[in-house]
Amino acid sequence: MVRVLIVDDEEDLLNLVSAIFRSEGFEVLTANSGEAALEILESEHVDLILLDVMMPEMDGWTVASEIKSRGLAIGTPIAMLTVKSMTPAYFYKDEVEGITDYINKPFSNDQLISRVRSILDESEKIKGIKEVLHDISPGFGAEYAEVVRAERLYENLKKSMELSLSRRDKGTEEYNMIKDAFDYCQLLLLRIREKKEGFERLVEENKEV
Repeated sequence: MVRVLIVDDEEDLLNLVSAIFRSEGFEVLTANSGEAALEILESEHVDLILLDVMMPEMDGWTVASEIKSRGLAIGTPIAMLTVKSMTPAYFYKDEVEGITDYINKPFSNDQLISRVRSILDESEKIKGIKEVLHDISPGFGAEYAEVVRAERLYENLKKSMELSLSRRDKGTEEYNMIKDAFDYCQLLLLRIREKKEGFERLVEENKEV
């Protein structure tokens, strides 16, 4: 059974999201603060962490940083939950390293479960590919995982910027700044996908040998 840790300081939302996952057959652990989440991860294995960004005392970014610095939940996907759209400023935070996905509130039950299943399926796929790549060259597995993570985050950033552009008047300074960032994001996504496909071709070629 898949174990999910849900971290949110809002009790009503924590209970709601927990009920959604339990109804889908997930085992659920909950924490109403960053410190409580870290205590759980010291002793419990989980397959996914859903981490609210806006929390008092220790926000989600700080918790993510602590998880990494303490060597907890290594390889476990972390999805940030937030009401704020993803922006370039968020994307380039140091703490974003290691974040698998960025899920905006509000979301429907189906949207949340679909997104989480996608993350878990991708995580399993990455594990299999990493094992093959590691046999080819020890550093390839970690590099592939980073490329996949970057692809997902840049896709989220692109969607957020598309929404921002739709809400602004063309030709304004703010619109032009976002448009430049959007174009650069698309270029980076193209290069990231080319690199990802290169790794995956390498895995297929290795299987055929």
